Amino acid sequence: MTRKGKSILTGSVAFVLFASMRNVVPLRNMLFYVAACSVFVIAALAAYFLDGRRKDKSGFAAGSNQAGSILAVIALAVWMVLFYVRETDTPHPLEEAELIRRSFPFPLWLVLMASGVALCLFVLRKEPGTERSAVRKKIRMAVSLVFTALVSIQFYAPNIFQDIQGGVFHSHAYTNSIINVCWMIPYSQDMESLYGHYAILYMPFLKLLHRFFHVDYLTGLFLAAAVLAGISILFFLYILDDAARDDLIFYLGMFAVGEEYFMLMRGGYSFRYTRTV
Repeated sequence: MTRKGKSILTGSVAFVLFASMRNVVPLRNMLFYVAACSVFVIAALAAYFLDGRRKDKSGFAAGSNQAGSILAVIALAVWMVLFYVRETDTPHPLEEAELIRRSFPFPLWLVLMASGVALCLFVLRKEPGTERSAVRKKIRMAVSLVFTALVSIQFYAPNIFQDIQGGVFHSHAYTNSIINVCWMIPYSQDMESLYGHYAILYMPFLKLLHRFFHVDYLTGLFLAAAVLAGISILFFLYILDDAARDDLIFYLGMFAVGEEYFMLMRGGYSFRYTRTV
């Protein structure tokens, strides 16, 4: 495992461990999220620089690389098992009968997932040691930019009020709480923020658009969502490009993310995706 890969794995483990202490840490909502992100950054940077300062670059380094690679696969397998077992226990889950993967017996599903991981590791094992050609780099960059633009367009959906998924009632928790903040309407029992006070983070951007470009708050809200989605996808593709030297792995990873945006969101826009990008 590369130095960057080990640092990201260390940060991810620290993030999960910190998140598991949700009921112990005396922080709520945005403060807890910021603290968890800070833990990830600190742990990842610490692992990166400590790994670089090690004197021994032979046996111990090789052993730690192998151990890190094995631990990453084990962590992925454990996550897949927990995801399958606890999926229907999440807030507002789909019924078990509606999940296609529940049509498979659990052992068969686990074998299929493990086989997919093994196939990806086999492809990565045979990837060329030489640097990627300039043409392949440019193709990746062009495809990434087009993919980012398509995701941003997908997030720009101001016609949500005509959506068959719930229209005005569906968007109340997402749009009204933000627009009310822009109009300086305080939270109250009748005018509350159902998903936390993240609306305050949108306010400066929407105020600037409204003041200098005369953009209404609803349109500005979806512009902000599109920009945030584009930036998030660019960061994701940057990490994927650095980690996956094989083009097959790179485009499979891009397709895995794109499938969610271009397939699941066709049934109706949901700001749950915006708040998690």
